[in-house]
Amino acid sequence: MRVGVFGGSFDPPHNGHHYLGVCFHEQLMLDQILVIPAGQPPHKTNHIRIPDRDRLRLCEMVFPESYFTISQIELHRAGKSYTIDTLTELKKNHPDDVFFLLVGADMLLYFDHWYRWRDILENCTLCAIARDGEHDAEELRRYADEKLIGEKVRIFSVPPLPVSSTRIRQKIAAGENIDNLMPAIAADYIRQKGLYREE
Repeated sequence: MRVGVFGGSFDPPHNGHHYLGVCFHEQLMLDQILVIPAGQPPHKTNHIRIPDRDRLRLCEMVFPESYFTISQIELHRAGKSYTIDTLTELKKNHPDDVFFLLVGADMLLYFDHWYRWRDILENCTLCAIARDGEHDAEELRRYADEKLIGEKVRIFSVPPLPVSSTRIRQKIAAGENIDNLMPAIAADYIRQKGLYREE
């Protein structure tokens, strides 16, 4: 199978995450996309703001299509969540699958600083989406040519969908409506659980 590996804090997941996932699915003709909420992201100093069970439930709501699978692989691992450890485990358990690491433009642009990034690229193809109005495809390709010479990198360009988890948390803390930023069922879940009331 052609499998996308789509990790992130997903704190919370939102329409922008879903949009990227659908774009990757269509562009790469993926059979499955593993949505992997990070346990302890090594690149972030702040902590995840809600319990893992709530992030998992929200991911199920935000990624309803059958080709999305919500994975707990990093939540079951102690310590920091390194991508190389996740890919190594996936390759061990599914040796016949072909893996594609799915990242946003901002993540690609410092990929050469990721822990064991060359080992990561031995196990997958790195795929990024340039969102018009932010980092364009030319900028991403220039970075890949200069920093990731000869590695497996694929870059796509799509129209932007301006939404971020940080902005959603801020809007919730301010008592503002978030119904247009994620599926209604997810927004209702956040309200009912009282999540992100303090940012």
